Amino acid sequence: MVCGLTMIGAGIYIFSKSSIIFPLLIVVGGIFLFYSGYKEIIDTSPKLKLAKEGLWTKELGFKPWSSIYKTGIKEEKGSRSSQLYLEIYLKGNVINYPNQRLQLNDIKDRDKIKPMIDELCNK
Repeated sequence: MVCGLTMIGAGIYIFSKSSIIFPLLIVVGGIFLFYSGYKEIIDTSPKLKLAKEGLWTKELGFKPWSSIYKTGIKEEKGSRSSQLYLEIYLKGNVINYPNQRLQLNDIKDRDKIKPMIDELCNK
């Protein structure tokens, strides 16, 4: 986002000193970088990628299946609604608390995540 703002400023500065095409390209590139950064900042949805080799989350990074102790789905009920979480425990975790909790309420196929993890983890 900062890089995008810098490019926009540089493009505007160069725009006053030279031709139109090069500064315009810099400004358009800056707007694109700014927009991409802004979308990444406001995106609070859980990030989870599953593969044969392991899983990736934004907080944990890539973890091979051999480093994962267990996973589980936990539902926490409140007074008005309930929240569904995927809990990921890593091997070597001293306390019995998940290393990662991903909220699953906004995920369309959330009921397929745990069976898919179990299938990939046991291969």
